[in-house]
This record gives sequence, C-alpha cells and structure tokens, in this order.
Amino acid sequence: MVWRRVRQRFEKSGIPEDLEAVAPLVEGVSEDIESAIAARKRLLRARLGSSLKHFRQEVLEEVNLQADEAKGRQERLLERRDEILASLHGLQEDIIGEVDVVLSSVKRGGETLEKGLRSLRDTWEGEVDALIEEARNDIDLAVTDLQEAIDVQRTSGRGRSRSSRSSTRAPAHSRGSM
Repeated sequence: MVWRRVRQRFEKSGIPEDLEAVAPLVEGVSEDIESAIAARKRLLRARLGSSLKHFRQEVLEEVNLQADEAKGRQERLLERRDEILASLHGLQEDIIGEVDVVLSSVKRGGETLEKGLRSLRDTWEGEVDALIEEARNDIDLAVTDLQEAIDVQRTSGRGRSRSSRSSTRAPAHSRGSM
C-alpha cells in the first residue's frame, strides 16, 4: 500500500533531476510511510487489547472455577467431619450402654462387687472418653491439614493469577515504545 503511493507520486511528478525538487516528493513519501505505520499501530493496539481482554477473562473464569471447587471440597470435608463425630458419639453411647447393662446384671452379686464394677465402669468410661477425645483430635488435625492444603492450592492459584495480571500489564508498558 505504501509502495503503491510512492510509485504513484513518482509517476505523477516524474523523477526530478534537481535535488531541491526531490525534497517535497521525499516529504510526501515520508508522510505516507508515517501514516501507514500509524494505521498499523492502531490496528495492532486494537488486536492486542482485544486479545488481552479475552485472556484476562479466561484466567478469571479459571480462578473462579478453582475457588468454587475448593469451597465445595471444604464443605464436603466439614460434612464428613460432622458425620464421623456423630458416629463417634453414637459409638460412645453404645459402649456406655453396654457397660450399664453389664453393671445392672451384676448388681445382684453384692455391694462390694457393685462398688468394684462402678470403679471399673468409671475407668472404662474414662478410657472411652480418652479414646473418643483422641479420635476427635485426629479428625480435627486431619481437617486442619486438608484446609491448609486447600489454602495452599488457592494461594498458588492466586499466584498464577497475579503472574497473569503482571504479564497482562507488561504489554501496556511496551505500547508507549511503539
């Protein structure tokens, strides 16, 4: 396109032999080249801006999707934790119930035996409570570990998002140099 204009200028005016007559012709050619470059820059900026907007939108959609998945995993984790705690509570009640049944059937054996069995029941109850407490602590530790892993994954997702943002900004700085 630019070369066509240059040829047309030379064809219209011919090739002058005087250098002073060439100056306006060269200035016209220079203006044609500058306008062609400016048009290409505008086109390039428009395409780059559109591409960057599209890329940013895709990255944000991916980040939102990962955040939703992480939230879903956390909810499922908490639901599972509650189910386990409920089953532990049921187990505790069952064990204590069985101990009570044994105690009631043996009470007929005498007061001394009854006192020993109460002591045994208290010991069993303490041991069961200790076991249940250990299980709760293990569950809470597992939940904490999983939540930390989710947070690390979320943080690494944000780091990728930030690096995408910084790469999105980098062409904006180079635009001024065009």
